[in-house]
Amino acid sequence: MLHKWYMFGWSYRDLFRHIPAAFIPDDHDVYHGNVWGEGGKSAPTDQGWGAIAQDQGGYKMPSEWVNVVQMAQTSHLPDPVDPTPVEQGIEVYFTRWDYAGVSFAILEDRKFKSAPANVLPKDAQVLNGWIQNPEFDVREYRDIPEASLLGERQMRFLDNWASDWSGPSYMKVVLSQTNFASVHTIPEDAMSGAVLPGLPVPEPGDYVFGDKIAADMDSNGWPQDRRDEVLTLLQSCSAFHIAETSISPLWYATE
Repeated sequence: MLHKWYMFGWSYRDLFRHIPAAFIPDDHDVYHGNVWGEGGKSAPTDQGWGAIAQDQGGYKMPSEWVNVVQMAQTSHLPDPVDPTPVEQGIEVYFTRWDYAGVSFAILEDRKFKSAPANVLPKDAQVLNGWIQNPEFDVREYRDIPEASLLGERQMRFLDNWASDWSGPSYMKVVLSQTNFASVHTIPEDAMSGAVLPGLPVPEPGDYVFGDKIAADMDSNGWPQDRRDEVLTLLQSCSAFHIAETSISPLWYATE
């Protein structure tokens, strides 16, 4: 793990030498394709290491190793606003950083998130966060009371941060691992994003016809009601959002 972190630093050191930067780990950093942390629980790997483990929620790697990854990649950040560890003693790093007139809320949007296979009906046939039953309409399950996105602790932090203009900051920015929407597309007959690496790359200016919006529950477009609660807080303080996964330009609206 550390050699990859060193390579990252060597590659971009000339940039970071002069520009303050904030880094946060994502799913691949903890050796997951996707991760639904479910409050830090252990993901069972006795039946396999891939999607079958990930879909049960939690972390596949030992908690000590997860903490090493987080320490390597987040120790430069301000102290967490609530340092209480989650399950297995996994540390948290969600925090606030005020710099040059900008107040940043740095979130952990994987660690507390529910695994869709654990809160949706079994007939959804979830595989790696994708519904495999073509007859199942996830829009009918918009409000799942037991589903979590950021978790109660982060929502309290975000609520307080959004309303706090007591410092010198004149602008608010949220940093997270993925955006609070799923706007990417897949072919109409596809049931997951697994087909994407084999698709031809469109030429500049070409428009891809016949695709559908991807119901990708690895994105923070799901769970929808929890997502809407987050967007309401972001809207209340006109926060700008920066995320690094499922990269697409977005404009959020809650009405």
